[in-house]
Amino acid sequence: MTAFTGPDSLCEHVDFWYPPEHRDRLIAFWALPARPVEGAEDTPEIEALVLVRNHRDPELVSPFSFIAMEEALAFVRDEMRYGLDPTLVIVLWALPVRIETTVFGHVRVSPEHAPDTRRPLQVLGNEKSHRPPAATAPHATAAAPRSQLEDLLGDLAAALRPRPAEGPRPVFAGFGSPEGRF
Repeated sequence: MTAFTGPDSLCEHVDFWYPPEHRDRLIAFWALPARPVEGAEDTPEIEALVLVRNHRDPELVSPFSFIAMEEALAFVRDEMRYGLDPTLVIVLWALPVRIETTVFGHVRVSPEHAPDTRRPLQVLGNEKSHRPPAATAPHATAAAPRSQLEDLLGDLAAALRPRPAEGPRPVFAGFGSPEGRF
């Protein structure tokens, strides 16, 4: 995974390091902190993206693409149950970028600019609800339902919470075979 500040630096990097016959293997996208503004030009391809870093080389990532953020968060939650280290996970909105080589051999990307997002990333925001916080609504007596992001963060906190030390494990007694025959 390599991050760039804009399309020019990406084009220079691709032109220098990748011959034209290998450029179709590259995966490029605009990383977005939030879903783009409704009605923004050419954003139908927006997707929720989960990047899982390799534990031996953090610059290597495995990308997983989802149509909705709820599906991406459910995927991360399920993988954490199977032992995925949450510090290796990056979840974001992404707009795929096409890398093209012109007839003159120049590299260009499409779209050239990231779409506008409606707000910065919110850690514990509920995307579907625009209700005021519980502190400003004194008449609210029932607890508000938790969003999937809050559930994921709760699972993450539980996974990272230190557990009490277990007692010593029993000594291996064999597989029940006759003595001398392992």
